[in-house]
Amino acid sequence: SAKGALLQGIDLHGRFDCIIDLLEYDKKRSHWIFHNAQVHLPGSFLTHRFLQFFDKERDLNFTANLDFAPDFSTFVCTMREGDIPFNGAYHRIENLDLSWNSGKCNGALQYLDHRYQFNVQVDDKITGRLILGEEETPLAIDWEYGDALFIQSIEGSFGGVEAAFHAESPNVLVGSAHVDFTTLSLLLPPDVAQVFDEIKMGKGYELKGRLKVEKNKPHFRGILSGKAIELFSFQFRTLLAQVDLGSELIRIFDVKISDSAGIMKIDEIVLEGKDNKPWTISIPTLTILEMRPSLLQRPGGTVGPIDPLVVRELKITDFKGLLDEGKSWTANGKAHFINSYKRGESIFDLPANMLSRIVGLDLELLIPVTGDLTFDVKDGYFNLLELTNAYSEGKRSEFFLEMDPPPTMDLDGNLQISLKMKQFVLLKFTESLLISIDGVLDDPQVHLKKKRFFGLM
Repeated sequence: SAKGALLQGIDLHGRFDCIIDLLEYDKKRSHWIFHNAQVHLPGSFLTHRFLQFFDKERDLNFTANLDFAPDFSTFVCTMREGDIPFNGAYHRIENLDLSWNSGKCNGALQYLDHRYQFNVQVDDKITGRLILGEEETPLAIDWEYGDALFIQSIEGSFGGVEAAFHAESPNVLVGSAHVDFTTLSLLLPPDVAQVFDEIKMGKGYELKGRLKVEKNKPHFRGILSGKAIELFSFQFRTLLAQVDLGSELIRIFDVKISDSAGIMKIDEIVLEGKDNKPWTISIPTLTILEMRPSLLQRPGGTVGPIDPLVVRELKITDFKGLLDEGKSWTANGKAHFINSYKRGESIFDLPANMLSRIVGLDLELLIPVTGDLTFDVKDGYFNLLELTNAYSEGKRSEFFLEMDPPPTMDLDGNLQISLKMKQFVLLKFTESLLISIDGVLDDPQVHLKKKRFFGLM
């Protein structure tokens, strides 16, 4: 009794459940010490002001070493792992180090492979700072909790975000953030992360506006801009749009992307996922002007040589489907293109070694210099439906889509297209030619196919 007590194999049941490998009472400090304790706390037990963040409808479960005074004025917890009920779900945390002493709390923990630090002061109000990451200037969130959670500021860098937001009013912050969505997606819930993954949003973005937090859910409204942005697996020069970002609805509208490869305008993009249903995407109208496929640039890549193909206008309407299921996407579209042979080689040009086999063939007969194309999106493909007003220079040849096999482009830009031609001049062959286009959109390969040729006329 002078030194304390050691008890093994303790199994406690009551208002809470606790299985303890070794229970120690330190007589000198008047502390209880639980070694390797498996603790189950019902939600009804979580009544302390410091525990108001936890969901009362869910229980708290963890395994830890505990060292505390009988009145809990001092408390130390070293937790190997635990399931924390917060914001409607359980969150697994690991390697928690927590100390509590006379209203002051300091701690650190690991969550989703990242280290977090925090300190809390409890008096009339609970105030604290949450520090995210181990960067040179980690992201610091200053907050207080009275009747509700009030975030005072968010400043620093963490998980692909470099932010500077300060409170304008309770839970309304004004500021800006540079965002790398590729890195940020690793920290987001899977159903939200897939939104940015499917549209291939990466680096180069900046958000400016108001961040509002209600019921532990953030909502941002403002301007989205960027330089050298990564989107749809390509890199574009500039972006300007308005955004309304929530946990169940993402709306990006008045979108304009400018690049040497073209100009893209989108009235709005609506991404929605409510009540644990799959996220959907809807784009009423998307218009691309003066598009040059040869100038499309992959992130980290270089711009290739310019070719003469220009899509003067491409319009896609009524695009919709399940966000993470490309085969569910549907849309309609049309495009008008020009392709001047004299400006250089294009995707319709034929290799010189092929032409040399056709004696006396005029190359310009095989190059569409203008045309109108209609298509739809279905079952994971852009299906080309009709090619009209497609002529060579001087309208000496007319071109049509070969529908067997059906001409398509998949969602990754892989092409499988054949064109057949009708000549309005006398040539030295009697069978129609097929111009085959395959490869990928920004690096297509063009081939000449023919059934047979007869003698010179």
